[in-house]
Amino acid sequence: IPTGAQGFQYIYIPHSHKMQCKEVCNCLHCLGVDTSRILDISFPARSVLGLLVHDQFASNIHELLEKVQVKILDNFDPMSPEHLADPRFETCTDSELANHAHMIHLQCCCCALVHMKYTLVSPVLCSFVSFGWM
Repeated sequence: IPTGAQGFQYIYIPHSHKMQCKEVCNCLHCLGVDTSRILDISFPARSVLGLLVHDQFASNIHELLEKVQVKILDNFDPMSPEHLADPRFETCTDSELANHAHMIHLQCCCCALVHMKYTLVSPVLCSFVSFGWM
């Protein structure tokens, strides 16, 4: 019987320039993060990077990042319309912006699930559903 925290979460941190996932992994490895515990790396907004990890590993990541003074964006909302930087959304109403933001985030979640090890898809999907993302 499993004990401890169950589920998954994204940890959001700022980043200063455009990076590839491989570069992110290399940087995290240099900081002492066990990158095999990171299930997905996403870029939900300009200058923001998301790391999907199991809840039991999240505190470890928090400690390592705080030790090297990397700010964790605790209140980041990946579905917030304020992150839509595409000029084609300039004329949209608030409800349309919210809908676009939700759809874009839904696509990102689906993409993460498609590229994930098949044994993790169901539990991660359950976490996404519990967050109201799917």
